[in-house]
Amino acid sequence: MTYDKKYHEGEYKTVGQAAVALDQGLHQDVGETMEGMSQGYDKEMRDVLEKNKNLNEYYVVVLRKKEPLNPNLPMSNVMRQWFVAPRISRPSASTLKKDYPLHDHDVWKVKDGEPLHQWTLPGPDAWGHIMNHKTDHDKDLVKWMVDYEKGLLK
Repeated sequence: MTYDKKYHEGEYKTVGQAAVALDQGLHQDVGETMEGMSQGYDKEMRDVLEKNKNLNEYYVVVLRKKEPLNPNLPMSNVMRQWFVAPRISRPSASTLKKDYPLHDHDVWKVKDGEPLHQWTLPGPDAWGHIMNHKTDHDKDLVKWMVDYEKGLLK
């Protein structure tokens, strides 16, 4: 069971309680982190779509960042996500990377209530690895990264 799920089911009332659980040796692996993050991502996207159902067209920017809650605790798998919506103008990849250089970026266009994934760019922790091992990663992700480096990703 992920910390996110335990938090939402009421086992942990605060992020601090989850941090204490981690400090006491209850570790969460990367797979559990990703599972919890995916559930949270889907729920947050559904909430954004519901809140903005009266808009015909807008963008959603998702910023994701690995972030320790306390540098003294062994919490390397803590991820934060921020959903910025609704955004009427199309976000610029170069502006997002400049303003949020340590974050992963997902951009979605929502048209008539239907989310359409535009692009994803990873943060600096993964960038070099992906570019050095392009064939091991999703070809769309690699294309977006190459297009960004060439100034073609808008």
